[in-house]
Amino acid sequence: MEKEVVRVIKYFHFFNYSPNFTEVYTFLSKKTSKKALKMAILKLERQKKIKRIKNCSRYTLPEYTITSQKSKFKSQNYNSKVKSNNTTIEQYNNFIKEQQISKAKLNSLKFKLYLKLLTLFPQIKLIGLSGSIAMMNASHDDDIDLFIITAKNRLWTG
Repeated sequence: MEKEVVRVIKYFHFFNYSPNFTEVYTFLSKKTSKKALKMAILKLERQKKIKRIKNCSRYTLPEYTITSQKSKFKSQNYNSKVKSNNTTIEQYNNFIKEQQISKAKLNSLKFKLYLKLLTLFPQIKLIGLSGSIAMMNASHDDDIDLFIITAKNRLWTG
C-alpha cells in the first residue's frame, strides 16, 4: 500500500502538483478504505518517505521539496529546521499563487468570449478543461487546454 501511495505522489509531481488526500485516494490503483489509506500516509510521514505541506494538507516526496533541491548545492547547517519551515510556507504560497493565476486565466474576457462562441455550435455536447489549468496549477506561461465532446457521428477538429 505504501508503495502505491508513493507512486501516486510521484505521478502528480511529474505535473508539478502536490495531491491532497482525496486525490491520492482516487488515483490509487488498488482498492482500499480511506481509513487504511490514512494509516499508510501517517506511517509514510513518520518514516519521512513523504512530506505533508502543512498549510494546505497536500503531500509531496522529501526529495522533491525545495529544501532538498537547495541542499544539493549547500551543506546542511544548524538552520535546516528553519529552512524547512520556510520552504513549506513558500510551497504553500506558490500553490496559492498558481490558483490565483488559474482563476485569472479562466475569468479573462478573451477566454469567456471563446467559450461563448463554442457554445453556439449545436454538435458540441461538452467543453472540458484539461492540463494544469484543470488542476488549478497554472503558471503565467501555460495555455488553456480544452477537450471537446461532440454529438454522435460528428467530428470536431481544431
